[in-house]
Amino acid sequence: MSLFDDFETDMQDTFFNPEEFAFEVLWNGFPILAVPEEEKNIFNPEPGVYESTDIYNIMQSDLDKYELEKPEPETHVVVDTKSRLVKSVYEKFGCLKVEFYRNRY
Repeated sequence: MSLFDDFETDMQDTFFNPEEFAFEVLWNGFPILAVPEEEKNIFNPEPGVYESTDIYNIMQSDLDKYELEKPEPETHVVVDTKSRLVKSVYEKFGCLKVEFYRNRY
C-alpha cells in the first residue's frame, strides 16, 4: 500500500460531527453538513472599497450523494434560502472550502 492509498482511505473516513461543530444547511435544496469559519474576512482591494466574505467547509461526498456539482467561482449556490455568489473554492482531502461574497449577490 502506498502513501497515496493511505490518503485515499483517510479521505473516505473524513466526517463532520454535527454534535460538535457542524450543522445542517440546505445546499441548493439538499441537506448537507457545513462548518462555517468564524473569522470575518474583510479586506480592502482598493482604496475606498471593502469586501467581506463568508466561508463554509463542506464534504465533497455530501455533494456526490445528491449528484450536485462542485461549486465554481462566480456561480450561485442557494444556501438555506439565500442565493450566494461563490468567490473561490479550495479542495483538500475530500473537503471543500467555499468562500462566498457577503456583499455581492
